[in-house]
Amino acid sequence: MEPSAEQYRWVNAVVAAKGYPAEVHSGYLARDKTLLAVLPKTGVINDGWHTPGTSLLSSGIGVPSELFITWLSYAEKKFWRLETPLDAGLIEQLFKNKFANLSPTNDPLPAESYNRIVIAVAPGGIVSVFLRGTLRCIEVGHFQAVETFVAANDFYDNPFRDNQEQFFNRWYDHVVPFETKEYLKTNCLLPYTHWSLFRKKYNYRFILQFYKMDNETQRHCLYLNGEEEQIPGSGLNGYAVRPLPWKIDFAFTKMKRWVDAEFDPSELLEVFHEIDKGRPGYMPIDVVGDHHMKFSAHYEGQVFPLTRVKIGLWLINRFKMH
Repeated sequence: MEPSAEQYRWVNAVVAAKGYPAEVHSGYLARDKTLLAVLPKTGVINDGWHTPGTSLLSSGIGVPSELFITWLSYAEKKFWRLETPLDAGLIEQLFKNKFANLSPTNDPLPAESYNRIVIAVAPGGIVSVFLRGTLRCIEVGHFQAVETFVAANDFYDNPFRDNQEQFFNRWYDHVVPFETKEYLKTNCLLPYTHWSLFRKKYNYRFILQFYKMDNETQRHCLYLNGEEEQIPGSGLNGYAVRPLPWKIDFAFTKMKRWVDAEFDPSELLEVFHEIDKGRPGYMPIDVVGDHHMKFSAHYEGQVFPLTRVKIGLWLINRFKMH
């Protein structure tokens, strides 16, 4: 017997792009104009799209069909507003589906469902909505907010009695990371397009030739667009249309080792765009890890080195769930 919509229980959180802090002013998730949950106001957020959000959460029951959010983007000194329908049919179908993860030693874990709704915001008013479970995250919506006005006095109690410009400048100085400020000194515009470019999918596979490593048994993938998945051994070798990789954990259970590869987003975008522009579409690309754990992208005899990949090697008993 399938569960009714009222049986779907979840918590929700808001996250911001790493380096570009934000703060929720107001927001909620609703179903046919009926409130299901407010979005938690947890102060400044800056953990990144790949995180599940703060532990200070709001919970709800049912399948949301509407999202409303107003937030402050500190680096831009702007407020953004989004009011949009959600794909309730897709969300309900994903809530229904059970998935089973594998332990670090490749043993099956109990089946579970998605249990968290995460709203991710970025400069330029970019918003993606994700469903999360353990080692799983999938996008269910991508939206463009509009700039709006919220008076400083309405946003918080304004103890310094700042006007709007003073308010923006004070908090820019206080919460925007040094690296972001340095970037803005030489780049007049924030990288607005990045979060949309990260969503482009390519048809690729990994070919691993690591020295003295046995067959790979599972893979844990964090993708540039914020999604996450665990791939069992049966699905490791074929081509698949997926977002670009960011952090990939390759498991070799027999050797009791994990190889952790962190790819450089700018380098990946440049290389895959170079391959894609000649023949746009889902052409097959091989991402090869050689005997020395050096990575490169291969397409029709062309080799594109990936020189900025960070590699880590771990014992399986040191592996921690993301």
